[in-house]
Amino acid sequence: MIRTIDSLAFLGLGAVIHASLVGGGVINCAPGLSAFLSEGADKALLLSDVAGNLIAYALLAALLVARLNARMRSRPINPLRLPLGILLACSVLSLGIEAVQTCLPGRLSSIWDWLFNTLGALAGIGMMHLVSRKRPEDVSDSGNRTVSQTPVSRELALMGALAWAMFASSPWAVSDAGLALAKWRGLQTTWALSGIDLSRLASTLLQSLSVGLLLGLPRMDHAMKIACALGLMTIVLLAELLLMRPIPILETWLGVPAGLTAGLLMSASLTMGQEPDQTHRRRLVGVLLAASTCAALAWWSTRASPGALKPFSWGIRGLAGDALEGIRLLGLASWVAISLMVSGACIGGPRPLWGLIALVVLAVSEALHTITPGRPADLTGPVFGLAGVLLASLMLSAKPSGLQSRASRLV
Repeated sequence: MIRTIDSLAFLGLGAVIHASLVGGGVINCAPGLSAFLSEGADKALLLSDVAGNLIAYALLAALLVARLNARMRSRPINPLRLPLGILLACSVLSLGIEAVQTCLPGRLSSIWDWLFNTLGALAGIGMMHLVSRKRPEDVSDSGNRTVSQTPVSRELALMGALAWAMFASSPWAVSDAGLALAKWRGLQTTWALSGIDLSRLASTLLQSLSVGLLLGLPRMDHAMKIACALGLMTIVLLAELLLMRPIPILETWLGVPAGLTAGLLMSASLTMGQEPDQTHRRRLVGVLLAASTCAALAWWSTRASPGALKPFSWGIRGLAGDALEGIRLLGLASWVAISLMVSGACIGGPRPLWGLIALVVLAVSEALHTITPGRPADLTGPVFGLAGVLLASLMLSAKPSGLQSRASRLV
């Protein structure tokens, strides 16, 4: 595990540097220090650029925290020294990249990039703090009835759900009021004019069913689960209405509430019960989660887009200057990887095996693109899926001894 974390930390570092410098053109340092952190100060901030900076450095900081925690597990360390050191390192890295960008004609050295990169690193450190903090043991009543026996933390389930929302709601270009009004009127008239695209509705239902199953697994109050589902639903539905998305929204407005509600009810009901029944019910939820996630990914991968068939390439989309596409695909791959890792935790079996299964599923999805018109196929899915596998592995291994011993008695 330590070697895996080391590899992913260096991979994340290389990806951030590559994405920051690719497409810069021939080196030309004529502008000098006058351009340092000042070239983008007077330009409008794009939501996609801000999101890209925040997410990239949040993931990088989370990987660095995971690596150092694994390396220093047996050494006493000041609790503030590690996060402050990583925050400073990420900030200095961003500052160095901005300095190099002054010599690249195709890049801008912007103080806003540096600030948002630093804020993203701070968010990643905070996320890992939530992951590594101690959790209370399962609560059971006098009737030996437990709230949940699943080894899934609420943070992991929320991470997977938010990763899906990141995929489902992008691109994040804000539309004007006229387009939003036209979409709303179209929502009211689409049914009368053209009916429902059953293929798009099925894809949306499968995705949201998988997310609902994932949200229903952790030990949380029912009110909290409902609040999380409603918040997620609101984010995706409003994104469909208010953002520049060139697709019909009727299927999303019907499919997301129905799928989330069904998945949440199924997962929550199956994870309640007496201890002898918990193992079988937990495995059933894991099977349903894996099946719905794989079906949703396969359906999405084989839905044709405008364009001809494209051959497989060995590149990675989203690392060649298109930050928005990279964020979208990172959300997709992370959601799939986290869902399959959680399925493995419920069904049982070696965790590395389920990580490998998640990467193979994402690789097969890319292979399906080669027989689907308009879909580019490359290594993006499995490479970005490594982030979800790592996150799920770290969070699944962070459960306390009390929960582990209880789960072992159930198997």
